[in-house]
Amino acid sequence: MIKPKKTLYDRIHEGQNIQQAFDNYDNSKWMRSYRLTKRVKIICSFDHAYFITFTINQKHYGYKRETYRRKVKKILSDLGLYVANDDYGKMAGRYHLHALLGGFGLLNYSKITSLWQYGNVDFEPITQKDALRLKNYIIKLTLHAEKETARDLIYSRGFDKYNIILDQVFKEQWKNENSR
Repeated sequence: MIKPKKTLYDRIHEGQNIQQAFDNYDNSKWMRSYRLTKRVKIICSFDHAYFITFTINQKHYGYKRETYRRKVKKILSDLGLYVANDDYGKMAGRYHLHALLGGFGLLNYSKITSLWQYGNVDFEPITQKDALRLKNYIIKLTLHAEKETARDLIYSRGFDKYNIILDQVFKEQWKNENSR
């Protein structure tokens, strides 16, 4: 589960009794995971979707975390809907960001690479839209977002407009599964 913003300690010190604090904490984790999964499914329903990793070279270390996050937001905001998170690598502890991006047009790799001046950009197009492949991308981003070293999620605004797309995708999948 994704870590909620408020800890149990925070909730108890706000005046919630222990059971109420635990229930609210548990519900908060579930809701954040649910919203993330829904956003990822919306992104994957687009014609063009990508899993992108932004890495940072050693010479560009030292900026504030928010500097890198703002730059990722700026790059991705003009391209479509996205969900991203920052993380620290397991082995070397290096800071990096992961994003899932969905849009209607092909991605201009060279433009994104030139805009990200802090290091490398790795792109993985999501080409197969079958249920297993979608599930793997949802798990991949969710696990990155839920890791102990991960921080807050970064996501584009405007997901509410696309809930109808998600509903259509689920209805179509349900029809296909139940027509057999």
